[in-house]
Amino acid sequence: MKYLIQHFLQDTFSDSTRRESVAIEQGDTLFKYKDIEASARKYQTYFEETGVKRIGLLSRVRAEAICSMLGALFADVVYVPLNTLAPASWLGDICVRSGIETLLVDSKFLEVAIQLKEFGIKTIVLLDSDRPQTETASVDLRPADIEVLTESKKESGALADDIAYVLYTSGSTGIPKGILISHRNSYTFIDWMNQEFRLTETDRVFSRAPLQFDLSVFDIFSTFQAGARLIIAPMDFSNKPEEIVSYMREKEISIVYSVPSAFINWLSKGKLDRGIPSLRQVMYAGEPFPIPYLRKFIACLPDTRVSNIYGPTETNIVTYFHINGIKHFDEVTQELNSVPIGRPVHDTEIFILGDSGEAVEPGELGEIVVRGGTVFSGYFNDPELTGKRLIQSPFHSYPTLCCRTGDLGRLLEDGNIVYHGRADSMIKTRGYRVEIGEVETALSSIDGINELAVIAKPHEKYGNSLHAFVSIKDRSLTVEDLTEKLSRKIPEYMMPYDIKPMEVLPKTSTGKIDRVGLSTMLSEDANQ
Repeated sequence: MKYLIQHFLQDTFSDSTRRESVAIEQGDTLFKYKDIEASARKYQTYFEETGVKRIGLLSRVRAEAICSMLGALFADVVYVPLNTLAPASWLGDICVRSGIETLLVDSKFLEVAIQLKEFGIKTIVLLDSDRPQTETASVDLRPADIEVLTESKKESGALADDIAYVLYTSGSTGIPKGILISHRNSYTFIDWMNQEFRLTETDRVFSRAPLQFDLSVFDIFSTFQAGARLIIAPMDFSNKPEEIVSYMREKEISIVYSVPSAFINWLSKGKLDRGIPSLRQVMYAGEPFPIPYLRKFIACLPDTRVSNIYGPTETNIVTYFHINGIKHFDEVTQELNSVPIGRPVHDTEIFILGDSGEAVEPGELGEIVVRGGTVFSGYFNDPELTGKRLIQSPFHSYPTLCCRTGDLGRLLEDGNIVYHGRADSMIKTRGYRVEIGEVETALSSIDGINELAVIAKPHEKYGNSLHAFVSIKDRSLTVEDLTEKLSRKIPEYMMPYDIKPMEVLPKTSTGKIDRVGLSTMLSEDANQ
């Protein structure tokens, strides 16, 4: 299979013929490919001289951060992008578990970075000069210090199965999970995406996914492999859909990859009905796209191909389904009332397995199990969970691993796969994957709560919304107090939509909290 070839993520940047072309457009500043490489090589020198093995990255998407990521790859250093919306305690736990001692930080998050020194961070490297030096006394290295370094030309000694980066996602025990992505995993994914979506040097790729989100890997490295231009969304546009859509028209964006909730926001408030003439390809992933909104979205972009992309972080992208206009969309959804996640990508096998690990018949529901070069290498320092998710293929006599996704699907007669949600309590909300157990663990750590349950409810825009039911033993503890305390423990996207106080939570006949009853209460409230 092709994915057995030795490739590295930094190979996407290796074409020397494009040195004078613009690689990144950030506001009014243009960075050529030669500029990006020169900066990355200096970070490589710093990492090699210090002997660091992995780095933390606390930054928005910006050229300086991308240069440091490339420098890490050149130096065979693992990079770990951190969630800029998360509280210091959550980030600190990741730093401790990952053994991160060097943190590269965007000056906007310098105060948080300083707090992380309590969690083993020994060196803070500032990525930009947006703050005066008087405010950066706690910084160990500044951009000017990097600039004077000599560019390293040392060749990588890495193997394709070595880890390139670690992405942390929500964990069922309240502990974030570090997903290990190798060079082989990431390169295989990027190479397939570029071939399937035919990226070229004329494309302009819109970048707005946070660095800790797997969509950003496509944005950055597919752009580099194609010699295209990465257009970074202005920092102050995050909650301004009309400005975002207008900016995409102005910059003649041709490729965008995001989550349905973002596209719905643009559709509802961004005047998307005016179209974006330059936009040739849209990919969406991370959550189902509600059919009514998806139809309107496609109707607003008649000359744009829209593709449904599927794959949890552990597998990268493993299936795809192209929607070729509104007529095709109507034909597909009339029969299925949903859009399939499609067929496996090149060099990937998908199995739909029953409860006993047997292959189910077409049309029957089962767990989606993936085999191929994009499948992750395991969870950081968690062999038990790794063993549960990575299993020996039941259909091969030689050693080869498959990933149990925990997602349910069914195979259609035409070879396409339809997604049917999670098999466990992991849900998607606002494009993020959230484990309900982690939210409950954080909430239960607040003094004054007797019992609690967090219930997910389908939401037409965000995929799901979370609702917390709590029995409060401390009468002085208000809902506002709980909300404020919880916001210091988990990222904003994991916060419940509301917190509902109750005298006592309902129980089943076995004495367990009646989650079905609570879910029914939510539905009844919505119908009133």
